[in-house]
Amino acid sequence: MNRIKCNLTSILCVIGLISIILSCSENIPPKQEKPVSKPPSKTEREIIEDIRKEFTLINNNTTNYRRVEKTLLAYEDGGENLEAYFEGNKFRKIVYKGYGFTIQAVEEYYYWSSGSLFFVFKKEERYEPIPPDFIDTELADVKENRYYFHNNKLIRWLDENKRQVSKNDPQFSRAQRNILNDSNNYILKAKSK
Repeated sequence: MNRIKCNLTSILCVIGLISIILSCSENIPPKQEKPVSKPPSKTEREIIEDIRKEFTLINNNTTNYRRVEKTLLAYEDGGENLEAYFEGNKFRKIVYKGYGFTIQAVEEYYYWSSGSLFFVFKKEERYEPIPPDFIDTELADVKENRYYFHNNKLIRWLDENKRQVSKNDPQFSRAQRNILNDSNNYILKAKSK
């Protein structure tokens, strides 16, 4: 009997403690969860600055990269060549060169170590034949365009006058599409045997 009394007393004590704990917890405000903060988005200016740093880094290290050359097209007065620069198995830079008797085009494509395109530089030089025999030429015109990409989207285009092309200009989205297509084609050609 004593034992049953003792067990009953123990059970009542435990129930009493539980009810005290529960009544106290009702007065404690719920724990506030801290909002998960996203890293602040970079401004376009900061992105361009990152691009310029990576551009410089790649060009300062081309001698350390594995270089692959491909002839895409060859004919009497011109042709097309491709140079690809690899850091390990990753593309870092691709240079396309197209040339003829009166024109030379150079396109440079730059890639983050993740493989994402971030910058394209295009330069076109036009030459005029020199009379009287027209065998030699002289430089007549140079056009340079710069294209800045972020997450596979064109974010800035500086035209041959170094003016920023409006993102609302229909040529802007066309340039983005054409450059991404050319980049993909050059990557496939550089990888081919």
